[in-house]
Amino acid sequence: MNKALSNAFGIALVALGMTAQAGTVYPNRPITLIVPFSTGSGSDTTARILSEHLSKELGVAVVVENKPGANGSIGSQFVARAKPDGYTFLLGSATTNAVNLSLYPKTLGYNEASFVMVSTLGRGIIGLFFPSKSPWKNLAEYLKEVKNGTVQNASCGSGNSVTLIACEMFKKTAGIDAVTVPYKSNGQALNDVAGGQLGFAFSDLNAALPFKDGTRLRTAAVTAENRYTTLPNVPTLAEQGVPGMFFSSWTGVFAPKGTADPILNKVNIAINNWLDSPSAAEQFKKTGTISEKTNLVESAAFYRAEASRWKEYIEKANVKIN
Repeated sequence: MNKALSNAFGIALVALGMTAQAGTVYPNRPITLIVPFSTGSGSDTTARILSEHLSKELGVAVVVENKPGANGSIGSQFVARAKPDGYTFLLGSATTNAVNLSLYPKTLGYNEASFVMVSTLGRGIIGLFFPSKSPWKNLAEYLKEVKNGTVQNASCGSGNSVTLIACEMFKKTAGIDAVTVPYKSNGQALNDVAGGQLGFAFSDLNAALPFKDGTRLRTAAVTAENRYTTLPNVPTLAEQGVPGMFFSSWTGVFAPKGTADPILNKVNIAINNWLDSPSAAEQFKKTGTISEKTNLVESAAFYRAEASRWKEYIEKANVKIN
C-alpha cells in the first residue's frame, strides 16, 4: 500500500469512527434512578411508577436503586459523583437539593453546582395541623392564647428537616414561645397531635392522609402564597397574620453536572409525557401532590430559586446543625 493510499485509508477509518460515535443512540443500556430514601417511602413509590413509564418511552430498563441514609445525602452524593453520561439520575427533593445544602454545608459532600435539574415532578402540600378537638376556631385565636400564656401545650412537632425549619420559622415569625419536638417521621408527630400530647405540627399532606376523616386532625393553614384549589377552605398562614412562609415539599429529577443537553432534553420530554399520563395523576392524587411540568430552562430557574429560598429560611430561623 503506497503512502497516499495509506493516508486516505486512515482518514476514512477516522471518519467512520466519528460517524459511528456521533450516531450512537441514547440510551442504549439500562438507566439507574437513585432514590436517596428507603423502600416504601413516598419518593420510592413515585420513582417506581415513573421508571415504568420511562422504560417504555426510552426503550431501555430504568432501574430504581435505593441508597438511603444521612437525610438523603448518601444517595445524592453518589449521583453527584457519577459519570455524567445520562445513565445515572437522582430522584431529588426539597430536602436533598435545597435544605441539605444549607443545613450541612461542611459535611454534605455535594453542593448546588453538583447537579443539573432535569425536571420538576410535583409539589407536596405542607399544612399546619391541630387536634380536631382543640378549642380554637382558627390560628389567630390560638396565637393570641399562646401569647397570653393560657396554652399549656405550646409545642411544634417536626418529622423531617423541612418541617423542623417550618416550626422554627413559624415561632419566629408569629412571635410565640414554643418547644420544637423532633420525631422520626411526620406521621409520628401527627399521631401525637391527634392524641393531644402535642400542640400542633407541620407536615406534608401525604402523612396526614390516614387522618383524613377529620375526626382527629384539623388543617389550620397551608404554607403557600395562595389557597390550594384542592383545599379551598383552608387559609394560608399569611391570611392569618404569619407572612413569608411560602414553601412546599417538592420532588424532581436531577443529573450529575456536565450531562449533555441532548440527553437532558430527551429525559425531560419523557418525564413531562408521564406527568400528562393517568398514572401520574393517580399517584399524585393519592399523595396530595400537585404535578408540575417544567422544561430545562424552567427547571434550572426553579432549582436556583429553591436553593436560595431555603438558605434564606434557614438563616432567618437560625437553624444550625454543623
